[in-house]
Amino acid sequence: MARKHRVDDRIAFLESDPLAIARLGPFDAIFCMAVLQRTPMRIKAEDVQDLKQIYPFEKFDTKSAELDSWLKKDGLFVVHHSQHIFTDAAAGSKYSPLESARNIFNAGPKFDRRSLRCDRPTNSVFVKVRD
Repeated sequence: MARKHRVDDRIAFLESDPLAIARLGPFDAIFCMAVLQRTPMRIKAEDVQDLKQIYPFEKFDTKSAELDSWLKKDGLFVVHHSQHIFTDAAAGSKYSPLESARNIFNAGPKFDRRSLRCDRPTNSVFVKVRD
């Protein structure tokens, strides 16, 4: 649908191909809006306490590292509606919450590095402070 509309010539539409995406980077911002999660309605409705079988932390950690590799230093990383906590990921240590967005929290149930429910409040908007 997006390809049918006229857009700025700096906008590219790609299928989810990591190599093609990497060739276009590094990027100033990456938005993960309800991407780094699985079956959120079920998780909430069934009060799931262990996410290992549905979306283990290791998969989240690996995807976070891949996304991080495409982002410039000082770039924005927006992680909203994620079930895991971005700052728990290995790549998360390179980031600080964006000061002007400290009151924007990642909604929904949260799970720790062991994929166990912990419901810690977590920010959604981060700045990459180091490579």
